[in-house]
Amino acid sequence: MPITSETLERFKDTYKGTLKSCIWYHLALTHYLRGDFDAAIDAYRTTLPHCVDDDMRVATNDWLYMGLRRAGRHDEAAALLAAIPAERHIVEDSYDSRIKMYRGELAPEAVLDPSGVSPLALATRGYGVANWYLYNGRSDEAVALMQQIVDTGFEHAFGYIAAEIDLRRLAA
Repeated sequence: MPITSETLERFKDTYKGTLKSCIWYHLALTHYLRGDFDAAIDAYRTTLPHCVDDDMRVATNDWLYMGLRRAGRHDEAAALLAAIPAERHIVEDSYDSRIKMYRGELAPEAVLDPSGVSPLALATRGYGVANWYLYNGRSDEAVALMQQIVDTGFEHAFGYIAAEIDLRRLAA
């Protein structure tokens, strides 16, 4: 189906990715998971022009932000957050809540929302919070939350995979 303004409007309440955005996003994620944060950053930046909706842009910017922070590029990470528009049309809010936490608009506890959170939501929201704990000097909380994510057994979520890898990396 061609991407037109009419198509985008028709499917505005559906999380969308294009072939190019999905390929670049997952390539970037692979670099991130391997700990090659600079390559991940480059690939996430390549992803952004191919994103056709706010959900995909926010998800990409979220992982880009985490890559920048893990690479020690804190000024670039702050500039990225400042450039994300405040008004966004979001269908799935896990990544958006993480962006709000990075900006100081939400507390980590509000992002986690422990009241009946699903294993997928815990992995997705929780990994962002755990990672935030990690690069803000709260490594004990980061490790505990990553272990909680891994204990769910929901191994298909990117947050689960990232938490599992980070736990191994931190233990080494």
